Amino acid sequence: GLGGARVLVLDDGHPVGDYSWDDEDGAPADARLAERVEVIRGPASLLYGSDAIGGVINIISKAGAGGLKGVVSGESGDHAPYLARTSVSGGEGPVGLFVSGSPTRVNSFPLSGGFQPTAQQPAGYRYNSDHKRSNVLGNVVYAPTSALGLGLTTSYVHAEYGKPTTAID
Repeated sequence: GLGGARVLVLDDGHPVGDYSWDDEDGAPADARLAERVEVIRGPASLLYGSDAIGGVINIISKAGAGGLKGVVSGESGDHAPYLARTSVSGGEGPVGLFVSGSPTRVNSFPLSGGFQPTAQQPAGYRYNSDHKRSNVLGNVVYAPTSALGLGLTTSYVHAEYGKPTTAID
């Protein structure tokens, strides 16, 4: 009942600064990169501070284990959008590694069939509605025993959005 502003979002146990539920770029990581998601519903401010009045979401990143594995996938569609994903993981003994990246681009989105063209916006595709986003996530874990694990997680996200002008005459 308190809304997303009072839910603390953690990435591997560390707060994600200024996370906004309305801003896709505030997302700490692609959901496909999560090993698991821990959710604490309701007030958790005693353990996590005042930002956790509505609850806590902790996103645990994947870590590499076993032999070397890789995944590559992609998508494409109308008006030249694309999405590519790649990840590599592996481990040897107490060390595990996981690295992933994904660029995406959409040039514009199609207008509905009922849209009435104007001087500012003809029918077809919406002017200046492009979207670009790139992210990279890396995770290295050293676990000398089953009870102790030390990890380093780093991520980078860059996004750009077009801002359409009015379509009204």
